[in-house]
Amino acid sequence: MKDIDLDFFIKNIADLCAVPIRYFVDGSFKNIYSTVEIKIDPFEFVKDEIFKLEKHIDYFTSKNNFYYVIVQNENTKIIIGPSFFNIPEDYTLNRICFEFNLNREDSISFKNTIKTINRFPLETLLQIACSLNYILNDEKIKLGDLLMKDLKVPTQQIEQKEQNENEKIVLPHNTMKIENELLSIVKSGDLNKLKFYIENIPSFRTNSIVENQIRQSKDLFITTIALITRAAISEGVNIEEALTLSDNFIQKIENSRTMKELNEIILSALTEFTTKVSYLKNVQTQTEFTLKLSNFIIHNISRKLTIDDLVNNFYISKTSLCEKVKNNSGLTVNEFINTTKIGVAKDLLSNTTNSILSISDYLGFSSQNHFVKVFKKYVGTTPSEYRKNQNLKNS
Repeated sequence: MKDIDLDFFIKNIADLCAVPIRYFVDGSFKNIYSTVEIKIDPFEFVKDEIFKLEKHIDYFTSKNNFYYVIVQNENTKIIIGPSFFNIPEDYTLNRICFEFNLNREDSISFKNTIKTINRFPLETLLQIACSLNYILNDEKIKLGDLLMKDLKVPTQQIEQKEQNENEKIVLPHNTMKIENELLSIVKSGDLNKLKFYIENIPSFRTNSIVENQIRQSKDLFITTIALITRAAISEGVNIEEALTLSDNFIQKIENSRTMKELNEIILSALTEFTTKVSYLKNVQTQTEFTLKLSNFIIHNISRKLTIDDLVNNFYISKTSLCEKVKNNSGLTVNEFINTTKIGVAKDLLSNTTNSILSISDYLGFSSQNHFVKVFKKYVGTTPSEYRKNQNLKNS
């Protein structure tokens, strides 16, 4: 094959698509080609996960539904992305900035970067990857080949693993007991109990294991993810949100290579699902209607929700909505929204180090001052005072 100027080829694709492309040689960063100025690079937050991928063409989807495609051989890695099916809205970007623990200046830079990246279907980026793969590996792979080989279909994997669990999984003697206890904790939404349990369970502190056992552990953890997903859904967690989380964790499990990585993933999944349930438990009165209502609020926690948003979601008149919320919770609609958000705020203040401003943005408040005012109204102290008191209790 004629020598190809790979730099020139990659740069032209990046210019054409307006999606960043990174180029690594022998493990070292060589260049990034982008029509967008990237000061805060979302790739840095998922780089380790992407570098674990081993196929010549593969992809990674972050928990925020940003996707990256990688083309590689032993010496070279070309990473396209991030891109997305729909440009994220401001409230989604606020949530991501909170998860990355960015300060205000970095958050503004990050959001401006994301808004100027082109959106593409994942299949389009995979098709570009096929062309790059031909140049890089002299290998003719078509998009249809990739889709038929099923690079990743996590939801189907859940069902398959559950169907075959008795045939394929060799369970340690105490696995069922551990599983049941963990499911009980997830359903309770008790983060302190989960933390205590994890710190005192030997099975989660294993760092070495032989290869065939790693495969067995992956199968077991995939089944566990399916079970805790269903447990969270049974406690009212939004189905779409729960399944998206489940798919992302299963993808991470399949990409992991060591028992240490697997342990970190399953602990992260347990914490994430328990936290979702914990948020719902923070609402004192949980009738079937208020459970659905608080679930909707939590699923859209970074949005500045209005009564119209709830009316449109529940297909109900404003009058009926106000009456139903009052009868089921004793609160007005706005009070119910604020109560739910403040419940989440209390949990974040107790269990994260994110700034008050970051938490305020994440919860969709118009300003930090507004957040502090609402928090003090419902809790009796400022967010800073509440965090200080919680730290004293836990010290």
